[in-house]
Amino acid sequence: MINILKILIIGFFAFSFTGCAYKVTTSSSPALDIMSDYDGKLPGEYILMISDDLKNIKREISTTSYICTAHTYPVDVGNSIETSITTTLQDVFEEISQQKPTSGTSVSSSNPIVSIRLADFNPKVSCSMGFWEPSCTSTTELTLKVSVRKGEQKLVNTRIGATRTTDGGGGMYCGGVSEILAESINLTVREVSERLAERLLNSGKIRQAMGGSGGVGSFASAPTQPKTPQSPAPLKLLKGTGVYVGSSNYIITNYHIVAGSKNINVKFSNGKSYTATMVAKDKSNDVAFLKLNESPEIIASNIVLANSSSVKSGDKVFTIGYPMSNILGDRPRFAEGAISSIYGVDNDPRVFQISVPIQPGNSGGPLFNEKGEVIGITMASLDAANTMQITGAIPQNVNFAIKSSFILNMMAMVPESLISSTGIVVTPKDSESLSNFIEKVSNNIVLIEAKE
Repeated sequence: MINILKILIIGFFAFSFTGCAYKVTTSSSPALDIMSDYDGKLPGEYILMISDDLKNIKREISTTSYICTAHTYPVDVGNSIETSITTTLQDVFEEISQQKPTSGTSVSSSNPIVSIRLADFNPKVSCSMGFWEPSCTSTTELTLKVSVRKGEQKLVNTRIGATRTTDGGGGMYCGGVSEILAESINLTVREVSERLAERLLNSGKIRQAMGGSGGVGSFASAPTQPKTPQSPAPLKLLKGTGVYVGSSNYIITNYHIVAGSKNINVKFSNGKSYTATMVAKDKSNDVAFLKLNESPEIIASNIVLANSSSVKSGDKVFTIGYPMSNILGDRPRFAEGAISSIYGVDNDPRVFQISVPIQPGNSGGPLFNEKGEVIGITMASLDAANTMQITGAIPQNVNFAIKSSFILNMMAMVPESLISSTGIVVTPKDSESLSNFIEKVSNNIVLIEAKE
């Protein structure tokens, strides 16, 4: 009976509503978070040329699996990509105007020409059978060819790309597949927009070429026109946890807590607060290094980062952080559990699945083993609402932490973070020493408040 039911479900998804076309509706996805080593936009006037093949991207997607294979998913994404790029570049250049590549503008133009062409666009989706609806995964690859020229001088000539994956339920009649595809495309376009902006903003060649004499110099020195007053948008405040390491004022936390923030405040357990700046980031692994703008007045312990490859399922672990600080208060709190798996969602090898209770505000906190060594950074919980919608069950203590090996790899980017003070590392071996450890190491656990 069960086998017959499976066959019926497969036949339903594969052959029902043959020939249906579900349009993939994408949206403008400009860069939200742009990191620059310089103050201000790129000076001067620029000409933007976006190729026709990029502005007219159209695809007709079919699933790469037998589920939902009878349907097609038309994609017309050229307009949303063009809008994403032009909106992003408004935040990169002081002044930029768009022209058609066929408008006759020559390379001898006094203004630099920013040329963007399509190298590759490859959205894919596959589905597997679920109980009520198919479970689908979409991956989109997008690569752009980018060049910047001023006369005969080539300032930038590179490729910029990204790949993003999303998943979800495909809907009873496979119509939901179009939404999964759209989300994958939107996220990829946003990632490419951010990388494009950062590549151009941090180009020393462009800044050097535009800092000379002539029209560029006079433009750069011209008085700024007053902007029309606007009502200020409400500031978004994100809270999380971080861990103070070394003796050079570095904090390790999650990237998503501080991404796009203009004001980062770090508060220690003694109540004193300090401003901080992000100095290194790893978006894909959700790790960020902050540096305090002054040394804290607190006695901190040495923090040992262990090799996460030796961790096994069942190992006991604990964290200290600031869960729901707006309700529970600004004192660090202890939570314990175990390693549920050495893999994350979809067997992701970068993260641990842990049973340690994680609440909003715990993100970015250290995950300790029984020796008091940091083996990871807590980062996320399985979304209860989405999981309930897809599986019909509410997840219980399904939480995740990025492994310490990825943090150790980042430390090469900020060598000063490897320098330790001469303090003694407390190693908890019984209940009394664990309490002592928590008391001492709490000086290293900080509350992070980030305003966008």
